[in-house]
Amino acid sequence: MRNPARTLSAHIASAGTLYVWQGSPTPAAPYSTWSQAAHDIQTAVNAAQSGDTVLVTNGLYATGAAYPPGSQTLTRVVLNKPLIVQSVHGPQETIIQGYKMPGIINGNAAVRCVFLTNNVVLAGFTLSNGATGTSSTDTVGTYGGGACCMTTSAVLSNCVFHANSAYAGGAGTLNGTLYDCWLDGNTTTGSGGGTSGGILNNCVLTNNSAYGSGGGAVNSTLYNCVLNGNSARDGGGAYGSSLMSCLAITNFASLYGGGAENAVLYNCTLTGNSAGVYGGGVSSSTLRNCIAVSNTAPSGSNYSGGSLDHCCTTPKP
Repeated sequence: MRNPARTLSAHIASAGTLYVWQGSPTPAAPYSTWSQAAHDIQTAVNAAQSGDTVLVTNGLYATGAAYPPGSQTLTRVVLNKPLIVQSVHGPQETIIQGYKMPGIINGNAAVRCVFLTNNVVLAGFTLSNGATGTSSTDTVGTYGGGACCMTTSAVLSNCVFHANSAYAGGAGTLNGTLYDCWLDGNTTTGSGGGTSGGILNNCVLTNNSAYGSGGGAVNSTLYNCVLNGNSARDGGGAYGSSLMSCLAITNFASLYGGGAENAVLYNCTLTGNSAGVYGGGVSSSTLRNCIAVSNTAPSGSNYSGGSLDHCCTTPKP
């Protein structure tokens, strides 16, 4: 598999390494040793130069917030320059935590976990309990409760996105290219409970939900991913997305396409998915070399509409 950190460093000459440790005894710029490490991630990011690596050790990073460029949504860590930000011991030990407003979750005091500009790598973190604003004049600010990426040139590797929320969509992530990530329990009142507009490689999407379309993913591209237990109005697993060699199981849509709707699927398996109206496995989609069996719906248990080529399902297309 391509190493995302190496991919970025091939384009940006690394100038140095900065350290983050909440327990460092004498924090001082340029934060170039563990004893002088910054106590929070944003301080080190602000001091870093383009191409630097920010190395973060164990801790719950849940204080401080800033506004990304041109946005009104507070964000715990704003990565507004091309950097590699990497944990020492992985997502189990290194957590960036946002803030949900009591009772309403998303609003002007909510705090997203991370904002990533182009050509940033974030590796080995858990991003949890992030939320977004609701302003109609701040479009970007209403997406990406866990991580809001400006484009897919931002890379997220070995990260966990848990229990994040977004007003408009992409509760776990907006855009970005993800490797070996787990998106779990993220919710949106819009579309894309797990991700919106992302490119996902070897990722797992579980128990994400969207009031609109795409409980797991919307308008995304997924390679070798598992979608399990996601729910939405349309496209419980995925909506408007391309899925290659993916597994969609036990996803639910209250209307159409329990596993996927309005999607393109190659070499995928859909089983145990359900829909409230039609297309328990898949609806209005293009399937090639796929298996769609043991799904349920009042009409079209395994598939409804669309086209199937060299697929295993019932009834025979």
